[in-house]
Amino acid sequence: MKRFLTFIAFFSLIACQSYEEQTADGQASFLIGYMPQFGNVEINARQLRISAWEHQMAASMEVHIQSTADGSSHVLNFTLSNSNLPQTILLPYGTYTYEVTLDGREMEQYLPFRSEGTFELQGPQAQISMQAESSYGLITVLNDQVDGVSSEGQEFYLTDDEEFYYLYVAGGSAVSLTVNPKDGQDPINRELTVGTSEHYHFFINPSGEPNSSLVDLVMGEFSYTEEEIALDNLTNVVYDADGNRYRTVQVGNQVWMAENLRTSSYCNGDPIRREANPENWDDVEEGLWTYYDDNEAYGPIYGKLYNGYAATDERNICPCDWRVPTKEDFEELAQLLDQDYTGPDRMKDTGFEHWKSPNTGATNETGMTMRGGGMLLRQTPQRDREENRWHYPFPLRVGYNWLHLVGSWWTQTEGEFRFWWYASQPEPPGYRFNTLYVMDLRFNSVGYVNPGVHDGYKTEGMSIRCINENP
Repeated sequence: MKRFLTFIAFFSLIACQSYEEQTADGQASFLIGYMPQFGNVEINARQLRISAWEHQMAASMEVHIQSTADGSSHVLNFTLSNSNLPQTILLPYGTYTYEVTLDGREMEQYLPFRSEGTFELQGPQAQISMQAESSYGLITVLNDQVDGVSSEGQEFYLTDDEEFYYLYVAGGSAVSLTVNPKDGQDPINRELTVGTSEHYHFFINPSGEPNSSLVDLVMGEFSYTEEEIALDNLTNVVYDADGNRYRTVQVGNQVWMAENLRTSSYCNGDPIRREANPENWDDVEEGLWTYYDDNEAYGPIYGKLYNGYAATDERNICPCDWRVPTKEDFEELAQLLDQDYTGPDRMKDTGFEHWKSPNTGATNETGMTMRGGGMLLRQTPQRDREENRWHYPFPLRVGYNWLHLVGSWWTQTEGEFRFWWYASQPEPPGYRFNTLYVMDLRFNSVGYVNPGVHDGYKTEGMSIRCINENP
């Protein structure tokens, strides 16, 4: 018996050691944290000094990671085309430094930048947000009535849509800009010294009158610089009270945001409370927001999740002169699109990056780029939602749920939801309650677009798309 107990103790020791060895590694998730936008933003400003330029990036970069304990080195090959999503590497527990350096010449096609920092991996997962810094500036020229742009023999590059010529230039460099107009006109020359983190944008103005406007940057704090040839007037964008920029799209007589809302402020500048713990959303009758799974990396892609009280707050969560859509707004859109379950789905983003396969019928013909941003679900206290199981043809759980499976968007229209019950029985408490209409899209079907009454309280989290009040 004693020998048997000794064997058991030995086996347990080996098992514990094996478990510790298995759990000695964790997953480090890296992403690029974009620099905050800036500018002297008035609450009701229609135009902001924020650059609308999206950086041209190299295809990939290497993140060099080093252990502070034993000096061991690791390399993460980071794909910049997916820079909004975390990219991971398995590492032993410990403290690390990381460094990224994308060097460049005086003039470059892609943005040179660097990032470095320290992080600790003491559990199954750690998230590292890399803050990128660049010593370069940017020159762009609108490709309208232009036959080429160069600087001292260096040709400017064209964006993929051929709308702009561009070149990244090391800060402090003196540049001789040459713009060749079409129709055989003489070249136009400009001399300028490019400042670090400054964006100079030119266009040919036949009238000679400067017509300045605003530009925006996704990463880095590029400042607005007004030159003798003024900045191009960018259209089809709108800014919220935080200075976030959104593409817009016209569908019929309606003008919609082409991206989910990301603001943390109402139109008048009042802040909206952030609450990451789903349990703290219950019984709260004020506006709340969070990122899906409390992960900031999802923000630029899917926007934020808001409760229904934020959607209906009289201070207006949308940009000034925009609003949360009504049930009737979506019904008008549905009538125009005339979608049924046979497809196509003209609103859903295509491919399988933001929707799970099969992403039925997705064509995104409207340009609205609706994505499966998931929801924050809460249990209705008086009613087990599992009894309404027919409404959910995939796993149901309370909390953050259904990323890439479902997209849900609040309206501001009130409605009463009723669970069914047997007519021969008295109505159970809580089987009907006031809530809001919502519009849902799913990965495995083509949406009708017509909104329905939500089967949960306004304390749940969903996306918001704003519509122009006066298109």
